Amino acid sequence: MDIDAGFTNGAAFVLIKRTDTAGDWFLWDSVRGITTGNDPYLLLNSTAAEITSTDYIDPLNA
Repeated sequence: MDIDAGFTNGAAFVLIKRTDTAGDWFLWDSVRGITTGNDPYLLLNSTAAEITSTDYIDPLNA
């Protein structure tokens, strides 16, 4: 699913939590990098280390 959040200069901080069932709090930020490809993120409700092996979020090149 693609969502255009309308950030004209890119996002520096993205926090997502599902609302229909129990789920994690996902945090992406400009310090870790928000790029095309794998984007490191943290799960705020977990003590796990930063996750670096997924590509859940990408900048939109309009």
